[in-house]
Amino acid sequence: MGYLKGIKNESAVAENSIEGGSVGEAFILILNQHPEITSILEEICRPYGKVYLSKDVEETISLIQKYNFNVLIVNEQFAHYHRLKGLFKDSTGVIIFGEIEKKLKIIINQWPLNRMLNYSLYPFKTEEKNDFLRLLINNLHYSALKTEVKTLRDFTNLQDIRLDEAFQQIENVKKALRISLVNELEKRISAETKYLSYKQDFQKIESILKRLYLANDVTSLVDIVSDIKEIVRAESISFYILDTDGDHPGVLKPLVWNETILSHPEYSKHVVSLDQNDFAASAITQGNPINSTDVTQDSRFTQRYARQLRFPLYNILCVPIMHDRKAIGVLEVYNKKHPSNTPSEGFSEEDQNLMLNLSEHISIAINKLNLIQYDALT
Repeated sequence: MGYLKGIKNESAVAENSIEGGSVGEAFILILNQHPEITSILEEICRPYGKVYLSKDVEETISLIQKYNFNVLIVNEQFAHYHRLKGLFKDSTGVIIFGEIEKKLKIIINQWPLNRMLNYSLYPFKTEEKNDFLRLLINNLHYSALKTEVKTLRDFTNLQDIRLDEAFQQIENVKKALRISLVNELEKRISAETKYLSYKQDFQKIESILKRLYLANDVTSLVDIVSDIKEIVRAESISFYILDTDGDHPGVLKPLVWNETILSHPEYSKHVVSLDQNDFAASAITQGNPINSTDVTQDSRFTQRYARQLRFPLYNILCVPIMHDRKAIGVLEVYNKKHPSNTPSEGFSEEDQNLMLNLSEHISIAINKLNLIQYDALT
């Protein structure tokens, strides 16, 4: 029988239906020496990602150097841990198939406990393919979740590095103070202020990320947006969603305009057509950030900014919100504020990178709330 007989770590992934199992673009590797079996497995997997085939471990090593695989489907002949040790990342789910269940269990027990391992008996009947599909989808979701967690950790580690650098500056200044206390006093104050500023920013970012992952409705999502402008020290912020099949398909609808959460009747006053030569429209059609340091010299500075914002616009930063390599919305901040309230030259590359990072997590929240089609908002 070709149904799933066991999952080594059952708590790792919740079972999903096939119809609701979208996991985005994925990379799947089938390691098997029998062409007829490989062909059947490839046909099953193809709708769920890019499928690559390998007949031996040597060919597998070559493919691993080119692609980061989400799932490995491997014949029991190649599945012993000592043969594949160190080749695949922890985020790769592994499905081992063969004809004898006892043998498959022995092979699985050779692997570390922290790996996502499943087995399936083969051959299986046509009507039993759904069981294998559920197994495949569970592994794809597991891989996506592990990758997501790693991204979040990497982002957090980057903030830790910034704090460490600021702390080192403080230590260096303290040493200099022992040589010339009076001359170095201003440097010490500046460095400690910078350290405190970084620490506060880190705490704000951490709070925003936690709230994004806990957001369970549209209101809780848009409430978070205004906090982002504080991180990049902007005067105001707007947040748009691309409407693909609502009352105005093919336009950007602002959930937040100029830091104001809009009700449904107010959307039409601020919608942006994608064919406009406009900052927000350009960001979503090009799929790239726009950082304009002097909007008065920029052709994308349309009248809606001049008339509808409650302040003069000097500089602007727009970043697209991407999902599966497609733009689904835009984050837009206005007028970089200098700490000393002196004129600013605009948003920095660091501001832009931070906004791009936050937009990735907003995309995850939008996808979780099923807002891509704007269903929950109309």
